[in-house]
Amino acid sequence: MPPKLNVEELRKKVEDDSLDLSLLQLEEIPVKEIAQLKKVTKIDLSNNNISSLPPSLCSSWSHIVRLDLSKNKLEELPTNIGHLKNLQVLDLYCNKIQDLPVSFCHLRKLKWLDLKNNPLRPHLLQVAGDCLDEKACQHCAHDIVAYMQKINSERERDRQLKLRHEREEAAARQAEKQALEEAERKKRKEQKMQAKARRKAELESLLQEEKMLQQQQEMNHGELPQKDVSYKPPEVTKRPRRNICIRFFMWLIFTAIKLALFTGFIYAGFLLYYMDGDYSQEGLFKGHLHLKQNTTKLVRYLRHTWHTIDWNEVWDRAQKQARLAAVTLGQWSSIAWTHAKRYSSILQERAAEAFDRLWILLTQLKENIVHKWMKESSS
Repeated sequence: MPPKLNVEELRKKVEDDSLDLSLLQLEEIPVKEIAQLKKVTKIDLSNNNISSLPPSLCSSWSHIVRLDLSKNKLEELPTNIGHLKNLQVLDLYCNKIQDLPVSFCHLRKLKWLDLKNNPLRPHLLQVAGDCLDEKACQHCAHDIVAYMQKINSERERDRQLKLRHEREEAAARQAEKQALEEAERKKRKEQKMQAKARRKAELESLLQEEKMLQQQQEMNHGELPQKDVSYKPPEVTKRPRRNICIRFFMWLIFTAIKLALFTGFIYAGFLLYYMDGDYSQEGLFKGHLHLKQNTTKLVRYLRHTWHTIDWNEVWDRAQKQARLAAVTLGQWSSIAWTHAKRYSSILQERAAEAFDRLWILLTQLKENIVHKWMKESSS
């Protein structure tokens, strides 16, 4: 089993700004533990059994300058390797890498790259070269980054073309939808106009038939008797209105009597309460005195409360509540107006359809009546 390294053990392997973890048979990289070693900028992970790099490595090691992953079992690199923006030296010698992620285009500071002894695809192998010496590795780094930048530009261009094509298709679909809606609207309008013209023609036809029928009746039976217009309905005698002043004074008198009775009932109730069962003259006097004292206390308390109330604060609260009520009422009225317009349009359409059907039924009924009448007249 490969050893599991903690932060303290890793600190023992740090020398200056370099961390040496080679020849430890590691299968997994302690990414979080290494990220806590802030001063480390060079990491040697060569000669281990590492088969993959976690994506968190690239996001947490953005300060790394040199990374040696030679002689491992890497088959691919994480797609976000471009986050290692400070990386200058990357050693991938003797792994199982076939392809490189396009995010290599963001490694602008990469100056040295070794890809020897990897089963690279032919196009990558041609760009990378043989990497046999220092100069070849430098050229490899430059050429790979430039090649990935070119691929990234082509992909971005293809993505933009695809996006523009999708937008054009969406615009075309929208235009087609609007055209269909406009055609449907025109069709409905034409149908309404045709129905209106048909109703008008039917009405004129019925009027013409009725006129012809009337002329035929006049020819057969003479002129129709005219209505007797000499009758006049009996006049309705209006009742005289009462005097407004008398009615107002009567209302005042009745209101005063009601208030006096109400006050008397309240006074009698409190007086009986304070008499406490003593219904003699002395008990009546004591009850009246207690009632007067308590009434005086109540009046004083109300006066004190009236003067202690902060009317400005009450006014501010009332204004806030009024504004809130106005906003809420406005929102409700807007929602109600929207629903009303919607339902009114639906009701208008359905009413038009119902009117058309009713008109057709009435037309058919009138035609039947006229036909029957003409048949009876001719017979």
